[in-house]
Amino acid sequence: MKITTDLWFAAYLSLQGVELTEYEKLNTRKVQFKFNISEEEWAAHKLAFFNSEITKFRQAQERLRDLLY
Repeated sequence: MKITTDLWFAAYLSLQGVELTEYEKLNTRKVQFKFNISEEEWAAHKLAFFNSEITKFRQAQERLRDLLY
């Protein structure tokens, strides 16, 4: 079992069919997601996520958010 608080990575894993086994709300703005996945699969998904279109979308969204504040 692996854990992340990164909402974008959790969404990516879900889209890849990785089983979300549990989640825990840590505070009003943070959630901990637990996935049933091996260390090897986790590493492969982290690398694939880093190179994915969703990461480019996330960066573009953050740049646009910076314009607002």
